[in-house]
Amino acid sequence: MGNLTIYVCHHAPAKVVANEVLQPIHAGAKISPHKLDMVRDDDGDDNISDKNRYFCELTAAYWIWKHAKAEYVGMFHYRRFFNFKNDHTVFHRLKDSFLGKYDITQEKIMEILKDYDVILSCKMLHFKRKMSLYEAYNKCHNVNDLEKMLDIVNRKYPQIGKTARKTLTEQYTGYGANMMVCRKALFDEYYSFVFDVLFELEKEIQPEVATRSRYQQRTYGFLAERLTNIFFEYKKQADGIKVKEVPILYWEESPWKWCKYKFKRVWKKVGKSNEQ
Repeated sequence: MGNLTIYVCHHAPAKVVANEVLQPIHAGAKISPHKLDMVRDDDGDDNISDKNRYFCELTAAYWIWKHAKAEYVGMFHYRRFFNFKNDHTVFHRLKDSFLGKYDITQEKIMEILKDYDVILSCKMLHFKRKMSLYEAYNKCHNVNDLEKMLDIVNRKYPQIGKTARKTLTEQYTGYGANMMVCRKALFDEYYSFVFDVLFELEKEIQPEVATRSRYQQRTYGFLAERLTNIFFEYKKQADGIKVKEVPILYWEESPWKWCKYKFKRVWKKVGKSNEQ
């Protein structure tokens, strides 16, 4: 791949799209029953592919952090991409014109990164009723995990800790899906922080996490979304980094399935793409 590589996470057979920018990666390859013809997150000795049940797409993020060589990197999902063209948030066909339709090209993305340090998803509400990021986590997951994570951030990164709780308790919209595009140096800085915190937390809570439902076992992936908000809020305040927000494209093969799903979805896009 070239100067910019965005890894698209797959976990099972599905439609694959790739171009000069997009590189499919098999997340959780080490424990998967499937053999996908793409980069694997268990390539090389330094990987956490076998933690995929608990860390979700972060096993791919870890591989990118440790092994990717491009100057700029990013991460998407096989059903979620960034829309660099307009405000659409759903599409139904992964066809040949898909990448051009939504400007998922090196030229467009590098044009954005000339003026911004990182591209993230538009901030979204968790629920229709106004609810802080902390309250939303408490409603959906085990808030004790979040509290222990905040304690670790305070202990290991006191400068970020000052921002952490304020971000979660006073903000009502947040970045989601563990998706981003940025210079590899910033990606490395972010994930060095994320994995330092989450591996420390794993030592404390993993025995209990392993007893949860399959959905709630994805604890560290859920917590990483909160760390995205904490880290980049801190970086905006401390270093003045510039964030470009763009909509997430959600792939639903059936338009009718999407119509039913949209009324049940937890995340709700707020307004149009904006810049900070």
